[in-house]
Amino acid sequence: MLLEAAYFTPMAIARTSKRLNLRSEASARFERGCDPEGIDRAVLRLCDLLGPTAGVDYRSADGVLDVRGPVPAPARVRVRTAA
Repeated sequence: MLLEAAYFTPMAIARTSKRLNLRSEASARFERGCDPEGIDRAVLRLCDLLGPTAGVDYRSADGVLDVRGPVPAPARVRVRTAA
């Protein structure tokens, strides 16, 4: 099994959904954007869940093929600590 995880630009999702006249729960969710840093966490979590459920023959390959395109930088949030 090969696992692919990707980040899609919210405007690309919105345009494609509108052009195809195809609204779904997923398109509505991804149009609002998602955390690109969550992709790595999701992949690791899936691998953790597969181990105990896949059976005795389950083996994962060493390493990860990571082809990363442009993703948004994390937002900086400034918090005032003094009143």
